[in-house]
Amino acid sequence: MSIDLPHHQILYVSRIAPGHGRDAFVSICRVARRRNAELAMTGALLFDGHRFCQLLQGPARNVKALMTRIAIDPRHDGLQVLYDDPIGCDMSERSWRFAECPGQVLAALHAAEGPRGEPAAMAFRHLLACSSPWP
Repeated sequence: MSIDLPHHQILYVSRIAPGHGRDAFVSICRVARRRNAELAMTGALLFDGHRFCQLLQGPARNVKALMTRIAIDPRHDGLQVLYDDPIGCDMSERSWRFAECPGQVLAALHAAEGPRGEPAAMAFRHLLACSSPWP
């Protein structure tokens, strides 16, 4: 039996869909900054030019609804959930952060044999700390 705690976090990775480029990242950042604040959600989004990796945190209902929308967003391809877990009120990200990382850094997280669960979340946080913030 699963207990629905008030907050939830999901970490996913996806490829940018054919026909989309860096403009998709810019568009996602602009909309997410405004919309997710209205939904009391925080997190971080990394983009390496080929893949997105995003940590979503907030009220469980809002996180799950946003994840459903992302899963059908035509800008994403090959979406994989790496970490999906309830959390207490002490969320690791207090606001929204967006960053770009060089090359195909996110390929290791997207690989079938890549880390899952807490190791994936730790790898994501390390990559976020080493990446260039997007305004």
